[in-house]
Amino acid sequence: GGETLSYQLSQTTIMKMVNILGLAVINTKVYVYIIAMLCYVYTIALANASQVIVGFLMGAKRQGDVSKRVWHSMFLAICINVGLAAFFYIFSDFVLSVFTSDSEILELAHKVLFVEIFLELGRAVNIVMVSCLQAAGDIRTPMLVGIFGMWFCAVPLSYLLGIYWNWGLIGIWIAMAIDEIIRGILFVYRWYSGKWRNKALIQS
Repeated sequence: GGETLSYQLSQTTIMKMVNILGLAVINTKVYVYIIAMLCYVYTIALANASQVIVGFLMGAKRQGDVSKRVWHSMFLAICINVGLAAFFYIFSDFVLSVFTSDSEILELAHKVLFVEIFLELGRAVNIVMVSCLQAAGDIRTPMLVGIFGMWFCAVPLSYLLGIYWNWGLIGIWIAMAIDEIIRGILFVYRWYSGKWRNKALIQS
């Protein structure tokens, strides 16, 4: 709950920065966010299913099978997220024509959707890893990493790149992509290190 709450609050803060940039940027952000949701909604379902399976395997003391399931789910999530993000980038003008015909918005959205490909790479890892770490009993790590990444990376970098350096929405999206990728790397390291097993032993 703490990780989710922190994410929502950080996104609200970033949205306030977007509001400074004008109506066209706000509309672009809304449209791109809708497309982004289509990219990761399947990964959320995959992560929920993986969480159930990991919980079952942990309860059955089959930790060797747990890692295989987690890595498989993570790579599948990456393929889904990145594949869909690349699709929407390539066909951005056609997809966005459903919402608008404004050339300024279409051009900006096309650039942002390119950054979205890298953001979805990190987001795929995060969604799956958070669910699996929680199922394995490692509750504190997702929360601490999430709070650190969002408030010491995403929010400050969004202001630095988007507002201070005047990169606009592209800069904000780059900041969020950096946050997602850094957190993804930390989660992969956490799982690969095997330290989550200690949490599982404590829980049992």
